[in-house]
Amino acid sequence: MERLRTEFALPAFPQFDYEAAKAAWRSYPGLSFERIQEIECHYKDAQAHMGFRLERVFKRIASIARRKLPFLSFVLDFVRASRMHRILLVAVKRFK
Repeated sequence: MERLRTEFALPAFPQFDYEAAKAAWRSYPGLSFERIQEIECHYKDAQAHMGFRLERVFKRIASIARRKLPFLSFVLDFVRASRMHRILLVAVKRFK
């Protein structure tokens, strides 16, 4: 890096200040405060639904099973194609 700087007469690259960057960070840069609150409210509502959480758990389990037990890929593909996981989610909603 130093060689490039000297060959092309570039100024020194500024040091990165992690603490300053951390203090200035905000989620959803460029959006108004009201819009950020609205997005976070929708996200919290989606997170609160049992079906959404179960679907995420099913996806994680399927991902782990594909890595650890590749011979189960056929079964997982069948479950996804037949939409069996949707049937489970509908059944869970009845217990609410």
